[in-house]
Order: sequence, then C-alpha cells, then structure tokens
Amino acid sequence: MYDTIIIGGDLSSSVAALAASRSGQKTVLVREAGPDGEYGEGGYTFPVNSTPCFAMGPGQKALEILKSIHPSPDESPASDPMDPAFQVLLPGHRVDIFSRPEKLISEMVREFPHIEREIESFYQTVKKSSRLVERWIQEDVQEKVAPAKRTVRELCRLPDILGNCLSSLFGERETDGGGPSFRDVIDAQLALLSYMDLRDRPYPVSAGYLLSLPWQGVYFTPGGRTAWTDWLHKGIVRNGGEVLYGSSVIRLDTKPAMIVDLEGAEGPMTIRGTHLIVSAQWEKLHLLSGDKTRPRNLFRRFGSVLPTAFPFSLHMGVRESVLPERMSPLAVLVPERKDNGSDPVMKWIVLEASRPGELKWAPRGKRSVSASVFLTESPLKLTDEELKKISAGIIDSLDPFFPFLREGIEYINIEKSISCSRRSQEAANHKYGVRGGAFSGTTTLSPRTSIPRVFLTGAMLKAGLGLEGEILSGLEAARLAGRKGMPEIRTAPEDRPGDPPPQTEAET
Repeated sequence: MYDTIIIGGDLSSSVAALAASRSGQKTVLVREAGPDGEYGEGGYTFPVNSTPCFAMGPGQKALEILKSIHPSPDESPASDPMDPAFQVLLPGHRVDIFSRPEKLISEMVREFPHIEREIESFYQTVKKSSRLVERWIQEDVQEKVAPAKRTVRELCRLPDILGNCLSSLFGERETDGGGPSFRDVIDAQLALLSYMDLRDRPYPVSAGYLLSLPWQGVYFTPGGRTAWTDWLHKGIVRNGGEVLYGSSVIRLDTKPAMIVDLEGAEGPMTIRGTHLIVSAQWEKLHLLSGDKTRPRNLFRRFGSVLPTAFPFSLHMGVRESVLPERMSPLAVLVPERKDNGSDPVMKWIVLEASRPGELKWAPRGKRSVSASVFLTESPLKLTDEELKKISAGIIDSLDPFFPFLREGIEYINIEKSISCSRRSQEAANHKYGVRGGAFSGTTTLSPRTSIPRVFLTGAMLKAGLGLEGEILSGLEAARLAGRKGMPEIRTAPEDRPGDPPPQTEAET
C-alpha cells in the first residue's frame, strides 16, 4: 500500500514523485513509456526526447528547487554556460540573445534602429514584470494557502497584472517593409521559453519573467532533459520510492482507495495507494471518469486549457563545415511565412546541435542536430506518410538558413525520428492555448480535481512559466497529496530576474 501513486512520463510527474518521497511518503512513479533514453546509429547519438532543458544552472531557481528536494544535490548533471544564451535566426538576420541586458538591448536596437525608444521601453516593462512574477513564485512556493484564500490573493494581484501587461507591442511602426519585425524575435524567444500558445495573443505578465531568464545565464546540459530525468529518478529511489518503467495502466479505481491495474513485461500486477497524482498530459485520463466520450466534471475544466501544438523532432547527423561557425548550440529559426494556409507546422523551428568536439554525440568533424517543430496534431494521430512529408518540409525550411546543409547530411533515419517523437509525446513540452487568454500566465489550471485525493500535475497547470512551471506544478501536487509542506526556496535579491549578473574581474 503506497501513500502516493504518480502516473506520468513528464518532468512534473518525476518532480512530484521526488518531492513526495522526500517528505516521507511511500511513493511509486508509473512511467508507461519507459525511460526517456537515447538512441545511437551511424556514430551519432540523439536523445529520444529532444525538448530543450536549459534553465538549469548555478543560482537559477529551477535548479535551486530541485536540489532542495534531492538527496544527492551535488551529483546533478554538469552544465556549461552559454553566451549568447541562444540565437533567433530570421531570413537574412541573426539576433544573439545575450546574457547581459544592456548587450541584448543594444543587439535589438542594432537590428531594429527605427524603434529604439520602444525597445528600451519594452525591456523596462520586462524588468518590472520579472520582479513581480519572481515575488509571486516565492509566495506560491513558500505559503500554504487554502483554495478560497488563493482566489482572493489572485484578485488582489489584478492591479499589478494590468499595470505590467506586455500586450500590444508597437503596432504598425514595428514592421519594416513587411520584413522581420521585433515582435517576430520576441515571439521566437517565447516559442522556446513558454508553454503557452501565444500566436496573435497578448503577452501575459509571465512573458516578461521568461524573457528575463537569459540574464540569469543559460546553461547547456549534454543529454538535455534525459540527463535531468535520470537524476530525478535516482533521487526517488534513494529516498525509498519506486519507479516502474514500461507498465501499461489498464484500469483505475478511486474508491475506496486508489487501485491501479498494470500490464507489464512480467505480467499483470495491481498497486494500491491513498492518494493519486496524474499528469495532465497522460493520454489515459479518461480512465478516471470511466467514460471516454462523456467525461465528468474532472475534465470540463480542460475546455479552457487545451494542447494546441505538439512537438515533432527530426534527427540528423551533419558535417560540421555546413553549419555557421558562430551558430549557437541552441537556436530558434523563423522561416518565411507561407500564405497558403496548408502548412501544418507552426512558424518556428527549434534547432539544437551538439557542440564541436563532443564525441559522445557525433564523430570528429561532425555534429548531431535535432530540428523540432510544433504540429497542430499529435504525431500519435498522424500517419507515417504525413510525418515523412513534414520531415521533408523541415529540410526545405532549413535550406534558406543553411544552403549547404542538405548536401552535408551524413545520417538521417526519418522512421526512427517518427518513432522517437511518438514515444516522447507524454514527456515532451506541448503548447497550450488558454481560452480568453491569461493575464498573469502563472496559473492556467488548478491541480485539484472533483475526485477526492486525486490531483493533477504537468506543464499545462502553469503553462506561462515554462520549465519552472513544470517543476512548481510537481511540487504543488506532492504537497496537496502529502500535506507535508514544501521546501523553502529563496532567491537572493542580487540574483533576481531582470538584474544583470555581477561582472567578473575579467569583464570589468
């Protein structure tokens, strides 16, 4: 008999299991798809889940939170700082997202000199918004607030929200003859940092916080999300918890106790628990209602927050010479707009490449590259032929940015890329549309359900906070299930988002 059963393959579920086991609960995490893992072929290695996971560095809040609940914090994956943090590539343009605010603003003004005053004003609002959201995160993590009081507190925040909203950038003045605009660059950054679908929508206040994250420093972790998930799972086991890989949930019962029937490689098994936490991304949520076509109140709230875009990654091994020398390992590409309305791919390509000399990922003189796009339908619902057509479209879209890439591809296995993208959907970061928009962006869905002792976790709950929202939603679900409190998280004033990092002696 477990105190808490967690079902889900995403980062939030792993965080919830680690927090629950750390607080003394007897915990089990059920991951139906198995470990994220990596796959290697032709001398190249790729993570199965290519979703970037880069906000994990010394002094950053995401890593502070995880280390505060991990029994072996010093064994966390190694991460290296990057400056620029990443790049935004547009047709004929490259914008470096530097880790110092004044340098970033200078880069934006260089690219869009006709709106210099508006750019400076925009980043002043970014700094104000980031400090505001930083304070809210501190309050939400450290305080144990009843649902009714939390609603009151959200209402009290409304004046600050309205006063710091980043909507309606610069109107028509921001465009330059129909070419790339400043908003295109901001949208591309948020495509990487936020889990909210912000296409043609006002920016929530949380967008300012996310845009300030590069000023804390961006760190590159070899192995990405897989390395962090493996570390979390080791922490769960060291805390006395269990992780079950590759067991399919075939039945759920929530009365009088949580009963989960599983089918695994070694045959059927049943586990029982007092509390249940399920990922909002879990594809079998209908098992909680018992009726896939007529969901109960538990799922009616999902009508206001729905996944609108699903990641698909194409893995390639290329000669190093076909990539620009100054290209960052992480970049967001904004291809030219298509007006035919038939392209199923959203307007960004997230490009993640191994660094030169990383022989684990590619042979000498070669680079492993993952090109990720967001689709309007899940790869689980699309046919192989449709995904092959999308893969060809990705390579076509890369041609204007890297004219010699096509001839420099040394390895590509589209069938394997399709298989990995399907396998990783439960763990990968989707984009979520919020009906009517979300002014704050910090809370998009409640973790509470209409079923007693059943709670939700996942990026959907705090979509506007990106990676930190994933982690915070896992902590909140564990706290609700265990009633044991949360670890205290502190951020030193000098390290808060929106302030530049202190200069080193060499920089001075």
